[in-house]
Amino acid sequence: LNLAGELTISESAIIVKNASIFIGNDSGFTHIAKAFQINTIALIGGGSNGYFLPYNVKNNEYYFYHQTECFRCEWRCKHKRPYCLTEISVISVYKTIEELLYEHS
Repeated sequence: LNLAGELTISESAIIVKNASIFIGNDSGFTHIAKAFQINTIALIGGGSNGYFLPYNVKNNEYYFYHQTECFRCEWRCKHKRPYCLTEISVISVYKTIEELLYEHS
């Protein structure tokens, strides 16, 4: 089911509000999920790492990133691909999702 471009921001926020887990990047919907106190998994790139993270509430937020020497590059990546994102451990993210789903079952 692909609803990209089909919903308003308000309609999308309602879907996020009813989620058990939100998985996204450091964007507006990550902030919306945190506002609704949804378990939030955010994949964070190094371009502006830490500038826009949601709130200071740490009880249900999980951030994943791959530290590189070029963190805070302002998205002017000097590499052929953004290793700060592409090298995030899929297994670590998956295990966190499993743990959160287990807690809610």
